[in-house]
Amino acid sequence: MKQSLFFVGFCLLMTCAGCGGSNDPQVNVTAAIADHLQTQPGQPLDLATLGSDKWQKICVLNPYTVNTEGAEILGFDWDFESQSSIKENDGIALLVFVKDQSVVAFAEHPRHKGDFTSLKPACLNRDDAVVIPKKGTKDWISFVKDK
Repeated sequence: MKQSLFFVGFCLLMTCAGCGGSNDPQVNVTAAIADHLQTQPGQPLDLATLGSDKWQKICVLNPYTVNTEGAEILGFDWDFESQSSIKENDGIALLVFVKDQSVVAFAEHPRHKGDFTSLKPACLNRDDAVVIPKKGTKDWISFVKDK
């Protein structure tokens, strides 16, 4: 029952985030992750609940990633360097939402609001995108894939 109420509340939150608030995926993704860490500390986070329903996999690019490295991770070229600050910003991880061979959305997620830089593998299929929060460096919470 408690989980059902939480799920309904979470759906309402996501619906409201999409209508009256920002349509910016970065704002909505970061807010959803921060809310999860605050309301469900220590509980797994299903990344499939983030963003729209259009993506098939999510990839994480770590700070200082350049286009050639990003292409190796994604499996196709995309100009990360001009679209984001990932090349020079060590305070973010770039969460890239992919469908087929194209980027459908991305978010510069602040690492202090949930650090994805330890996530292995770097890309997760939507149907297998549950990550576990662990105490990380700098008292940050790091997300890792449960094995």
